[in-house]
Formats: sequence, C-alpha cells, structure tokens
Amino acid sequence: QLIRTLEGEGDRLDAPRPVDHLLFLPSEAPAESAIAPATAAGYVVSEQAESDDEALPVGLQLTKEHAVDLER
Repeated sequence: QLIRTLEGEGDRLDAPRPVDHLLFLPSEAPAESAIAPATAAGYVVSEQAESDDEALPVGLQLTKEHAVDLER
C-alpha cells in the first residue's frame, strides 16, 4: 500500500532514503538479541519503545538508508 501511494505521488523508489523498520517482540531478551545482527546489517536502532500489544510488548525502530522496494 505505501509503495503504491509513493508511486502515485511520483516518488522515485530507486532513490535511497532513510527507511524505518519496526519490530515488535515478546520480551526484552529477543529485542536485545536482535540489535547486534541488525547493526551488523547496517541498521541503526533509532528507538526502543513499549507496545500496547500484550503478545509483542517490546518495539524496536530500526533505520537504514536504501531504496524502497518490495524486496526489503
């Protein structure tokens, strides 16, 4: 949906830009375990937050500069 909206507004999807990726995890332990591989892959942890979802209460916002496409 987001990609179609961007395309409809004339956005160049092949132009790299900061893109936020959100992960929601069941506890702090998997969240902490996700940080090292994410940073090794070039992501920056831009925020850690709590979620209202009882099953996945821990949120991580990861940011990485890349083009926007369905392969990511």
